[in-house]
Amino acid sequence: MNISLLIGSLIFLQVKSYQEVENQDTPKNHISKEEVRDIRHKFVGENLVSAGQAKPPDQTYISVGAIVCDVRAQKLNEGYLEKMRKMIDSVLTHSLGTPLHLVIITDKPSFEIVHAATLRTIGLYITETLLIFKDFIPWDTLTTVPKIWIEFVDITSITDVFRQEIDLMKKQFSLNITENIVVAKENDVTMVTSPKYSKDLFYLGPFYGNAFTQIKRLIMFDADLQVKKDLSNLDNYFDLMNSTELIGLPPEQTGYYSPLVNKLKNGKDEEFILTDDQLKIQGSNTGVVLYHLGKMRESVEYQSAISLENIEGIKKKLASLTVKIGFKVGGICGDQEFFTLLMWRLPHLFKMIPCSWNFQSMTIMHSRDYTCKLEPFILHQHNK
Repeated sequence: MNISLLIGSLIFLQVKSYQEVENQDTPKNHISKEEVRDIRHKFVGENLVSAGQAKPPDQTYISVGAIVCDVRAQKLNEGYLEKMRKMIDSVLTHSLGTPLHLVIITDKPSFEIVHAATLRTIGLYITETLLIFKDFIPWDTLTTVPKIWIEFVDITSITDVFRQEIDLMKKQFSLNITENIVVAKENDVTMVTSPKYSKDLFYLGPFYGNAFTQIKRLIMFDADLQVKKDLSNLDNYFDLMNSTELIGLPPEQTGYYSPLVNKLKNGKDEEFILTDDQLKIQGSNTGVVLYHLGKMRESVEYQSAISLENIEGIKKKLASLTVKIGFKVGGICGDQEFFTLLMWRLPHLFKMIPCSWNFQSMTIMHSRDYTCKLEPFILHQHNK
């Protein structure tokens, strides 16, 4: 654990000095020695709530979310939960004191497992920090509740509302398969398309604005990420969005979309890719996404784009393109494909963020031309 970073972040800090604590008979949010074992319950929600109920304690908190579903059914208790644990731990370890509102989207069968794993992660972090700093930080300061709030959101509070849209997107942006299909090989590495993209959880992104009605800005992560920098630096990109930009995306770095782009260019389809921005043409990877939920709710253009009519229109357009250029134009990676296609047609709604905030680490690449050359602030190891 990086002690220099911990000194800055110390989850315990309500940004009170030792003198302030000493001058108060009962410091706000202070926890006694007897209660320290239960400190984690002070900032981890006990119940599964709806998306509309989720909200940060105040506007100084940065809302960060991840999806952890089907844990019991897929027997992912050890592997996937370990990735989630590492992700949460990396967020806390590299924080410099930024108040964090963590939103974990899960399902009812997985809730108890995910909740318990989150408590263990927080408990271990607290224990390690206490052991490191107990000898030279006053107890009253050390046992102040951290500026962090973790909520668990029921995925059905989103899927039940947008069932028709999600089912329609599945038909276009997944292969609806039941087993892995080999799509590429390089040296001793094989890339497969997983049947996981037929699941609801890969089609939630377009509807977050309408679902999380009490959150203004939301950063969503894949669970297989490792954060290496304080998230206030990433949150700043919301403030850099212009009046029309409402979703921030990093570029896809594997060259995944290059075959389609080349076919479209050769077919001279001027009406589909309506941007000259090379990063947007490169496509997006949704391992990290900045959703300005307030703007998404207010934008008439965006609300039209996620309507049943428009989703059906995209499907028909892609079918027409397939015939025109002789190349299957569709999707296999869920709402990532929807956002990329939408970005090509409505580029003014999207802001590109540096690849360092979703540094893709993969052994197999469609093209080495798009590899990120920047320092990784968030490492995306693609299921490693």
